[in-house]
Amino acid sequence: MSGSLPLQQDVSHLMALRLAGFTNSPNFDPERLRLLQARGPTRIISGEAINPVRHLAYAFGPHPLEDLVAFFGVEAIKMLQESEKLEVFEIKSGRFGASPTAGGSLIEGYEVIAQGKTLGRESAHEFASALLTEKNGIRAMSSCEWQPVVVFRAGKNKEQAALTVCFQCNESVFTFYDASGKRIRQTHPFSFAGRQELLRLARQALPNSVALAGIK
Repeated sequence: MSGSLPLQQDVSHLMALRLAGFTNSPNFDPERLRLLQARGPTRIISGEAINPVRHLAYAFGPHPLEDLVAFFGVEAIKMLQESEKLEVFEIKSGRFGASPTAGGSLIEGYEVIAQGKTLGRESAHEFASALLTEKNGIRAMSSCEWQPVVVFRAGKNKEQAALTVCFQCNESVFTFYDASGKRIRQTHPFSFAGRQELLRLARQALPNSVALAGIK
């Protein structure tokens, strides 16, 4: 590694170091902690360099649209395409499932900071189009720390599709609910392609959000 390729911090090492440092854990191993501290952080090739190689490798498998249908599911795709409204929530990025402050509420396990204005059918279709594309990296994951700031919720009648978004690493998770509120499908984190479209919709619904204004 000469440093000529784009590099990023290896967050997995930092997480391992933190876990190994819990001295009150029954699994605490001082030798493992010593080895991790001695190795120090490393640098890994960023997605800017590795993603084109990954896409080339996947080009020899099924067509990307086949993967997309298998990943989301036919019924979930239909739900997205027929959505009539789009709700946008700014969330407190922190520990998943943490108790909200007094009078607060949770969405997808995160505390709600603000709910934006509800966008109509046209915006809901733009949201679906930005995500229902073969350009998504549905097999790819980055090594950034998961710090979601927005939850989109598209729906028709009482059926809903919620997308939790981290603009730091361009990763997101979809959760789909039926009319009774039962979760019927959840994806693993995937790299989304429609960054600018999602940012525009989020800012349209939350024009006063300082967090969204600071994202490039």
